[in-house]
Amino acid sequence: MPASASKVDRPTSLLSSWPVLLIIGSLLVGSLAAVAMVVKAHNSGPAWPQPDPVRVVRVAAVSESSEPERLRLPGLLRASDQAELGFLHAGHLAERRVRRGQTVVAGEVLALLHNPALSPGLSAAEARLAEVTTQLDQAERELVRITDLHRRNLVATEELERIRARRDGYRQNVEQARAQQLEASEQLAEASLRAPFAGIVTDIHVEPGEFIAAGQPVLALAGNGALEVELDLGPGRAARLQTGQLAQVSGPMDLAPIPAQVIEVGLARPGLPARVRLALIDPPPNWLPGMGVQVELEFPGQHQLSVPLAAVLDPGAGSARIFRIEDQRAILVPVALGPVRGGRVVIDGPVAAGDPVAIAGHGQLLDDERVRVLP
Repeated sequence: MPASASKVDRPTSLLSSWPVLLIIGSLLVGSLAAVAMVVKAHNSGPAWPQPDPVRVVRVAAVSESSEPERLRLPGLLRASDQAELGFLHAGHLAERRVRRGQTVVAGEVLALLHNPALSPGLSAAEARLAEVTTQLDQAERELVRITDLHRRNLVATEELERIRARRDGYRQNVEQARAQQLEASEQLAEASLRAPFAGIVTDIHVEPGEFIAAGQPVLALAGNGALEVELDLGPGRAARLQTGQLAQVSGPMDLAPIPAQVIEVGLARPGLPARVRLALIDPPPNWLPGMGVQVELEFPGQHQLSVPLAAVLDPGAGSARIFRIEDQRAILVPVALGPVRGGRVVIDGPVAAGDPVAIAGHGQLLDDERVRVLP
């Protein structure tokens, strides 16, 4: 009996659990329907905003200017008249009549040279001049006498011509002797070293008794009048200066600058700068040679292109670039950088005045990339 009873109860338990299964199935069907509705609603709803594939940039124009360049340089005052004085002949320094710092006047004897060959030369030239002068006087008297005899037909014409020719020869001898005497006198005078202008003895190179070669400097003389200043400039800037151009010179204790004028512009040589001389116009009386000054020069402006600093990429890497906007495209342009002036930098590259260049939004741009320019 127990076995038969269990067989009868099993179908009954299965039939009694079907409501539970029905409920579970309903719940699964409902969940699937809800998921389907959510997916459908998501697919049929409004699309999410997509990013604009074209980059937006702001631009500024390349400008052209020709502002003058001002340069301030240090310099030293010097006398406009300067000379290293020496003798034209060799010999021994017999006497030096000046000392360092002494003021001299033009023509004053500064030193004397001893050369035994100079004095005999003058004596010989003077003796020769006296000799030929005497011969000329005799020839003149002889010509007067022969001319009188010829007029009375007592002397032949050939004799008269011979006496006249001899007189003319003596005249030429006298002229030559005078030239030799003058030359010897000038040579002897060159044994005296004289000041070519008024000034101050700035240096002494030779002491009395020392041997001096011809042309060797004996002393240095600086004029005590006009002042000037010398500067060294590179070939580029020197080529932009002109003789007569004005400059400003400032002293260490003076508030107002003193005008100066460019009087000489030298040529630069390989490895050497160009020497520029400026003459001061009415300097103060307390300005002396050797004083340090500041010279302000103005160079004529050159046509230069510039862009805002924000337009330049990688300015410190040695390969500066900018983006030129052309037909809504960003063209990468390499440039060389110049000086910075008022928030703009001077450039040199394949751009022209008025070209638009990117100044914002160009940090990640690529060459020839399409862009949209903000108004």
